[in-house]
Amino acid sequence: MGSLDLAARIDPAPAQIAANRAWPLPVRALKEKTKKASSAPIHIPDGHLYTAEDIVIPDNCAPYVKGVLVPGGVVADRVDKLAHDIRKHFKEGELHMVCILKGAHTFFGDLSVSIIRQQTALGEAKGVQLYQHFIHMSTYRNASATGEVKFLAEDLSCLKGKNVLVVDDVVETGNTLRYVSDWLAGMQPKSVHTACLVQIRSEGQLPSVDFVGFSGPREWLVGYGIDYNGLFREGPHVCVLSEDAKKALAV
Repeated sequence: MGSLDLAARIDPAPAQIAANRAWPLPVRALKEKTKKASSAPIHIPDGHLYTAEDIVIPDNCAPYVKGVLVPGGVVADRVDKLAHDIRKHFKEGELHMVCILKGAHTFFGDLSVSIIRQQTALGEAKGVQLYQHFIHMSTYRNASATGEVKFLAEDLSCLKGKNVLVVDDVVETGNTLRYVSDWLAGMQPKSVHTACLVQIRSEGQLPSVDFVGFSGPREWLVGYGIDYNGLFREGPHVCVLSEDAKKALAV
């Protein structure tokens, strides 16, 4: 990454379980070894799901999911906290947010709105000035990585000397964020930071992401902009797709 300012990146070492969070899910904060840009991601335990007995799941989605991993209201609250952390970290000046389409578009939009709303509510004379950019990227078909990167981006030469925040929906291997960050390095930005809604846990080292909403189990997620072969983006919750649905809806 050469000249990029990566001092605020999260230590990629696997996180350790820390104190309990006081909200309805039986979740725990993940304690990182080093100071980072954002609060620790909220840990969603393996096997924990809400069902249709607990939460209204849209009819077009309910037959295909195991249950709800994160309810929409909790997602909204967590996005507000990430927006708060981003404001505090960058403080003022231009912040160029780069959305990885299509999965991150809902998270990206809500995150942008929350940053602006918080600054307005606080009457901040100075603050971050948001600029939005979009990259269309795809590496998955069905539930597997194809190995083929489909990439389409606007001219981003305007990022030279600017702070950049790359926003993705779900990070598992980290290859997408790494690919985009390396490509953006060619624009000679001042810094490149990353954000995602959910980071999937793995047995090895976790990819380094600066602002993470949730730490989730190794499942295929849908809803809140996240899709399976283009389906289920419109759902308000982050849900877990069933194995039967993966097979039935494969292309």
